[in-house]
Amino acid sequence: MNKRSSRANRRQEDEQCNHRNIAGHVLLGRVIMNTNNFLLKTALLLSLVASVFGCSKPVQKDFATPKGAFRTYLMAVKSNDVDAAKNCWHIPTKGDPKVINTMLDVFAAKWVAHHRFNTAMASLGIDEKQLGSLLIRKDCTDDAIDRTLSRLSKSESVINGDTAELTIAWEQDDGYPNEAFLFGEQPIVFRKTDDGWKIDLMAGRTDFDGVAFETVTAISADSWLLGWHKQMEFLNEMSSFVENGQIKTIDDFVREAEKKSGGSLDGRIPHTRDVIFEKDTPEQYVRITKGDPNIVAAGGEDVPNRPNRPEFRKLESNLKIVFELMYNNPKIVVETSNPKGYEVVFAHDDDNAIGVVAEALGLVINEEIREIRALSLTVASEEHRLTKVAKPETPQWEEPITAGGQWPLHGVTMDELVMFLEREYQQPVINKTGLVGYYSMEISASSAKSRPEDNDKVMPLDDTGLQLQWELTKTEVLVIKNK
Repeated sequence: MNKRSSRANRRQEDEQCNHRNIAGHVLLGRVIMNTNNFLLKTALLLSLVASVFGCSKPVQKDFATPKGAFRTYLMAVKSNDVDAAKNCWHIPTKGDPKVINTMLDVFAAKWVAHHRFNTAMASLGIDEKQLGSLLIRKDCTDDAIDRTLSRLSKSESVINGDTAELTIAWEQDDGYPNEAFLFGEQPIVFRKTDDGWKIDLMAGRTDFDGVAFETVTAISADSWLLGWHKQMEFLNEMSSFVENGQIKTIDDFVREAEKKSGGSLDGRIPHTRDVIFEKDTPEQYVRITKGDPNIVAAGGEDVPNRPNRPEFRKLESNLKIVFELMYNNPKIVVETSNPKGYEVVFAHDDDNAIGVVAEALGLVINEEIREIRALSLTVASEEHRLTKVAKPETPQWEEPITAGGQWPLHGVTMDELVMFLEREYQQPVINKTGLVGYYSMEISASSAKSRPEDNDKVMPLDDTGLQLQWELTKTEVLVIKNK
């Protein structure tokens, strides 16, 4: 079918829809005029108004070409039509029907759920600033879908037998700052079926979680697929609550979402991220906000109006991980029953910030001798093969240069070597060599990155004559605990 006849058919369908609507409106109007029941007349009048301002048309299907199939899918998502969206995808029919339907839900219908949720929240004036980018997907709005649709006319598909690849002709600012639906550099793969071209769900995939797809009869409880499916169910349920009037405000959403999840949203979305503590003086800036205990996020933040504009760190997780990241030293023990999450902002060179945060949250900090599991650095029985040197003018372990796959450490003490290994391993290391003075050595990149397994085996530290081994040992650690 050529473009001209296709447009003519769509125009004819639109005219037929309009004629049917006009006839229906006339008939409904006559019923209203002849009805004496006030409540019934009111309900019918509202129905007439609603039908006049919209014709509910099914998504126009076009599977004759890969480009037409993709346009059909975009319109299905924009129309919140789950069945039409799933019909745009191809998946082998040999697998278990429940597995097939779940995969179609996740890959095809999840975007419908996101678009429906975006639309529902927008109708209440709720946006990303209140719910965050994980819930409000700015790349799944009408504008984002329209942008992808507009790029489709210049896009090209390459057909190779019963498969095809469609490469979208994106423009320079697409993706960022201009959000576009399904933006990406990889082509979209299609497969020709008896019903025409469909998006190939199994493109490049022959198995699911390591099991041949045809033999999969169930999805494990910890599968990523079920996690996505539960998120889709959550979005659809919250959308239905908006549509039926059960959710009218952001606080209504928080209440219903907490009922659904069985947990607190405190600190997990921007709306509930209350500032708990803030110290803002010329000498120090520290801010504590409610955060998500189930994530680990580390980044930076630009704090305005600060002298000399120092670099600020922003950390978010549960208390144990936040303190471990702040201390930047694995010799730390955090003892607290507080399960909440926090976001902490502080200057990256502020060693006193950890004490400020602990005090603000009702904790105390002390240095104590504790028994911990750590890597012990010792000298092997055949003696070390290190070269003793004079004390260098500057520390040689903080920024060693990789050369030829080696970390040259020229002029370091054993304590400095321990600090280097702790930085690389992110595990506590104890100096038990008994060696004093400064030494030169070269540590291979593999040794610096691959710490010993957590067992009783000894790992030689290259050809230095030093070795590492896990053991329970007493050492001084920073302890943060409840008052």
